[in-house]
This record gives sequence, C-alpha cells and structure tokens, in this order.
Amino acid sequence: MLETRDTGLEEGARSRDDCDMVRALRPRNHPDVVKSTLSTRDLRFNETTIDSILGAPDKIYIPERYMPDEDDEKEPTEEERAQREQKAESIRKMLSETQTTVTATDNPEVKSETSETAASSSSAFKAKIAAEKKEREHLLALNQILARQVMEKSRVVAGIVSIDKDFGIS
Repeated sequence: MLETRDTGLEEGARSRDDCDMVRALRPRNHPDVVKSTLSTRDLRFNETTIDSILGAPDKIYIPERYMPDEDDEKEPTEEERAQREQKAESIRKMLSETQTTVTATDNPEVKSETSETAASSSSAFKAKIAAEKKEREHLLALNQILARQVMEKSRVVAGIVSIDKDFGIS
C-alpha cells in the first residue's frame, strides 16, 4: 500500500514538473489559443463549440445566375427604340465634344506670332480638334459594339447553363 502511494506521488510530482516546464518555456504574455477563442460568457463545452472552432465554416449562400424571363426580353416598340437611340446619340455627342486640349488663345506662342502664321496654326489646331473628335466618336462606337457583344455572349452562356441544369450536366 505504501508503494502505491509512492508511485502516485511520483506521477503527481512528474505532472506538476511538466506543467512548470511548459509555463517556464511559454513566452510571457502569450495567450492560450484555445482559451482566447472562447467567449467568457459561454464556457459550456459541447460538440457545437468544438465544431465551431475547428470545423468547417458555415456555408455561404450564392444566388443563381440571373435568368431573365421571356416577358423581360420582349422587343421595344419603335417609339422606345427611337427614344433610346436619341438619348444614346446625345450622350455620344456630349462625350465626343469634350475637349482635353488647350485653346489657341490660351497658348502664349500663338499670340506672339504674325497673323499669317496664327491663321495657319489656327486651322491646324482646328484640324487637330476635329481629328480628336473623330477618334473619340470611333472609340465610343467600338465601346458600344463591344457592350452589345458582351451582352449577347452572357445571354448565350446563361442559356447553356440553364440547359445543363435541365439535363443534370455538371
């Protein structure tokens, strides 16, 4: 009986020594990771507590791709189409007429030149502005064409995805 007490004391002393060594080797002000993740209010340990810490995160709901109804895709009337085209044209005109260059009167070199060279530089300046305006109109037209192609391609892809889902293809 004395022997069992001695072995129990030795095991208890050994575990205390291990705890002391762990405490001594742990850096100062080092938080305990498990204790720091738990709130102090809810110290009940159960399966959900462990799963919330170590398990997979909750699933995130991702909505399906927008599939427009047939009613939404009806063709606009001639009035609506004309109104849209007029609005697009006014926006195109406004954007193409936006000037980023300085005017001839703001340029000090033009003011000091003679009237003949000023007239020729003025016409060159106007030609440059016209070329820039034409280039901007061209870029806007390309952007509009590209936007239409992207819209058509997304409709095609959406149609393929819906067909795949109907037939169970993944």
